[in-house]
Amino acid sequence: MEKDFDSLFWEYKDMVFYTALKYFKKSEDAEEVVQEVFLKVFLHLKSFQKKANIKTWIYRIALNEIFGRFRKEKKYAMKMEIKEDVLDEIDRDEIRFYTEVKEEFLKQVRKLPKKRSETIVLKLTEGLSFREIGEVLGISEDSAKNLYHIGIKKMRKMMEGFVHGKSGKMGAYAS
Repeated sequence: MEKDFDSLFWEYKDMVFYTALKYFKKSEDAEEVVQEVFLKVFLHLKSFQKKANIKTWIYRIALNEIFGRFRKEKKYAMKMEIKEDVLDEIDRDEIRFYTEVKEEFLKQVRKLPKKRSETIVLKLTEGLSFREIGEVLGISEDSAKNLYHIGIKKMRKMMEGFVHGKSGKMGAYAS
């Protein structure tokens, strides 16, 4: 078992680390997630069902650990990915507007039922296919599509008032 665990660790540690890093700003936090995830993998490796995909199983453990940390801390902050060379070209007001919209989106996505919320997060931030989302969440590909589309439709309604409320300020944001 130790040899199996070692090979799993070296094969999937980077996947877990970079997944966690997308959600946390500090690499130390991502490293803590890696430690917790592989502790759980080690403890439950004997009970892993061989018919399942090991990568999906580890990925699901990682997401559970990440989302669990957010629930404990009562925050849901995602790293804003704006490259340095682009920052010079973007007006500060546009960045502020983008940040406000993103924060509101994340606030609203937390209000959705858990599976819808996770489906949206996995699709938009992780870039997973509906098949992969289905594997991670233990649902069919069609269910993943359905949850995503219903969730996005609901999010549009939830965000409509916020964005329209900001449109009065768009003069300040628009160039």
